Amino acid sequence: MSDDEINRADRSDQADGPRRRGRLGLLLTVLALAAVAAAIGVWQYAARPHSAAQQLEAARKAEAEYLSRLPELAADAAAAERDEVAEAYARVFTAFEATAEEAATAHDQLARLHEHTGDAAKARQWWTQLIDRYGDTAQARAAYEPLIDSYVNDAKALLASDPAAAVKLLNEAAGTCEAFIGRYGAGDADAPAMAMRRCRIFDDLIVDPPIQAIEALEDFIAVYADSDLADEALWRLGRLHERIAEPRAAANYYERLIAEHPDSSWLKQAEIGRARTVSQFDPEAGEKLWRDLAAKYADDPEIEPQARREVDRLAAQREAEAQREQAEQARREAQDYRRQRYGGGGGGGGGGGPVDSGWGTPIPPAEMLRDFIVQKINAEHYRLDMAIDPVAHTLEMAGSVDLVNEGDEKRDFLLMLGPLMVLGDFALDGEAVEVVRPQGKDEVIHLRLSKPWPSGARATLTFAYTATVEPLNLPERLPEELLKEVFSMGPARRAAQAAIEPAGPRAMNPVRLWVAQEARDDGDALTPEAIAGMLASPALQFQLNDSGFALSGSVWYPVTIFGDLFTAEIDVTLPEDLTIVCSGGPAGDRAAGGRRTTTWRCEKPYFGLYFAYGAYESLSREIGGLTVSVHFFAGQRDRMEAYRDAVEGILAAYVDHFGPFPFEKLAMAQVKLPPILGGVGPASLMFLHHAAVAQREEVPVNLLAHELSHQWWGNQLPINLIDERYSQWLSEGFATYSDALYTEWSEGAEPFREHIRRIGKLYLEQTENVREDAIVQTFLGQSPLYRPVVYEKGALVLHALRYVLGDEVFFDALRHYVGTCAFTPSTVDDFRRIAAERSGRDLDWFFDEWLDRPGCPRIELADVTVAPGGGEGASTVTVSIVQPAHLSRMPIDVEVLGGGRARRVRVDLDRKEHTVTLDVESPVTGVVLDPDDWVLRRTAADEWPSAEQRW
Repeated sequence: MSDDEINRADRSDQADGPRRRGRLGLLLTVLALAAVAAAIGVWQYAARPHSAAQQLEAARKAEAEYLSRLPELAADAAAAERDEVAEAYARVFTAFEATAEEAATAHDQLARLHEHTGDAAKARQWWTQLIDRYGDTAQARAAYEPLIDSYVNDAKALLASDPAAAVKLLNEAAGTCEAFIGRYGAGDADAPAMAMRRCRIFDDLIVDPPIQAIEALEDFIAVYADSDLADEALWRLGRLHERIAEPRAAANYYERLIAEHPDSSWLKQAEIGRARTVSQFDPEAGEKLWRDLAAKYADDPEIEPQARREVDRLAAQREAEAQREQAEQARREAQDYRRQRYGGGGGGGGGGGPVDSGWGTPIPPAEMLRDFIVQKINAEHYRLDMAIDPVAHTLEMAGSVDLVNEGDEKRDFLLMLGPLMVLGDFALDGEAVEVVRPQGKDEVIHLRLSKPWPSGARATLTFAYTATVEPLNLPERLPEELLKEVFSMGPARRAAQAAIEPAGPRAMNPVRLWVAQEARDDGDALTPEAIAGMLASPALQFQLNDSGFALSGSVWYPVTIFGDLFTAEIDVTLPEDLTIVCSGGPAGDRAAGGRRTTTWRCEKPYFGLYFAYGAYESLSREIGGLTVSVHFFAGQRDRMEAYRDAVEGILAAYVDHFGPFPFEKLAMAQVKLPPILGGVGPASLMFLHHAAVAQREEVPVNLLAHELSHQWWGNQLPINLIDERYSQWLSEGFATYSDALYTEWSEGAEPFREHIRRIGKLYLEQTENVREDAIVQTFLGQSPLYRPVVYEKGALVLHALRYVLGDEVFFDALRHYVGTCAFTPSTVDDFRRIAAERSGRDLDWFFDEWLDRPGCPRIELADVTVAPGGGEGASTVTVSIVQPAHLSRMPIDVEVLGGGRARRVRVDLDRKEHTVTLDVESPVTGVVLDPDDWVLRRTAADEWPSAEQRW
């Protein structure tokens, strides 16, 4: 090869070298990359799970990493990564042939992952799948507890906002407990705990109805009586039976726990529960159990004080029960005495003494009264022309009333008119008036005027209406115990009345009487509800039978307001063979066509109009210029004379002490009154329950004395419902004391004292352990204590005032009160003022204590010490008087007995503990507090007056 060729070749090699080296490098790079790729593939193959176990491990690592970063993740990113982790767990049993344990573990982890991230419902789905698909695994067995916990926790969160949803979840939880026992059997070691958990769900969380918990616990006791949880089951059963007011069953379960599980952690609670429940049905045994607990746990700072309190409570309860029994005995004795004094056989019909007020109606509700008070409409004179058909039980009325508008100008106004009245034409000064009954106020009429009625103007309202009054068929007497229950029924009585209220205006609606009629049709099985129905009937005070009557409380004529004072002229047409007595004095009669019309004039101011009629025999006598007549059903001539003679004696005593008889005449009539009324004493009249008259030979003098006194107290001094400071005490308290006074005047001091004592016992036994109001705050129809507070306590307030003032000043004050306030609305303040003026003393302390303060004082003879006196046989006596309750300023007499003589001193009580020392000239044989029973008070024995107050 030539040199040129060689050189060219060298140059060519030099040029190809880099190319060859580039190709080699590329080859080497490719080979290197292939090696790397192969290495990566090998690594990836090695790293990828190839079994369920590896997948489970990978999922756990992914979950750990996810949970570590979870606090930093946004919500969307957190949810996405959770789903990736969940997918990794799901691949354990979806991508591989996993064992049951591996698949069960993956399900459990999935459930816990969702529970941890707040998706409890999804968690429960995974646990439920785990239990259903892999029930034989340990994981499935363990899944029951968290599954139950999840149901319970979600339910607790919903209990307040969605109770129904919460109960549904709790029932699922209880069902899961049952499923565990069903799968693994009642003999499984964990079955008692699971069964108790079910019981706790029913008892502590679902609660109602308690029968679910009771049945579950009873099943537990039946199956697991020997388990460590049986004591808890017994305790829970005791507590549940307490809750449903079955103390005997509760006590039995507590007793079983105590006897069968003496080392139980529930023992103390069971012992307390047993004592508590036994005390309810056997107070004496319960008290012993509490005493035993106080001794056993003397060092326990919780049980010992509780046990001591219960011992004291039960001892006080036992004492109170004994006192109640004594009080009931005293009540029966007092009731017997009242029957003896007032006549009749009890249970109404006049048998329990005066029941009704002198005006014959409950005080309407305050809001109703206000509607009438604010109108300031005054009735001045009534003209009533009415015809009664006893066969058809109807009344036809045409009348007028002169009114004065003492309020603002009016385009409408209200009156009271009974619901039995079917309205006809009404006109004011000849101008037609539209009349409607407001809804829900069936004793009210609303009058809409065609033109304004100016303030201060007089006007005459004319009216016409009819009424049909079906007979009530009331029994003559009501059982005494039922009557007692009725007058203390409160809400039950109001409910019964509401139940028989028909809607809208009507005549005699039978619905109104369903309770009473139902009782009469059911073998005369009267109930408190039946009596309440009778009380609610509008016909209770208004009957138009072969004999009939009307009390003003039935509002049988248009009424402005009870307490308005007016004069009246009344024409009444009846069959000629019937006799009528009516408010006012007789002013003529005329007969035509077998019917007779009688005219009656009320020339003195009256506030209520009444009448009664029947086939009466009548007799009359002039007594001191006053015509006194008696009208009884036929065949009772001797009884009529006896009643007239009794009234003559009472009338003379009252005229002597209270002043002249205030009205035109006095007519006494035997009337078929409702059985709850013994008598009624409206102005110029006295109505007596026909059974009280017919079934008793003796004249009920005190009943006559009570009702006759209403001619002064409640008529001459009229009922005043317009003024808030009026109290029925001025009528009923005064009348009750008046009939007691007549006992003193006619029978003497000792029967009078016995009568006063009985009145006091009636008050004390009816108000024992009862919160009462002051006299001036106690109203008929609004207080179940109206009778004992206003009648009985009211009479004894006057008795105490007589003691403070003395007879001369006291009776002078009564006469002056009558003379000063006759036929005008008066109040308690008027009587207070007059008593102070006539006595010349400040009596505010007395009236504040007895009228404005509830209850009565507690004044007790606490201690007596006797020491030798200064002379032979003389003694020095130191008497301690205490007032454990409020301080009373009442004076009280202390009498020291000895040597056949008595020394008496009046003590002015000005402090709660008062000591008085007396020197007597003989050895002391006794000391008596308030020997003449002037001061109503409670004593240590809750008896009055002088029991246990004698040394």
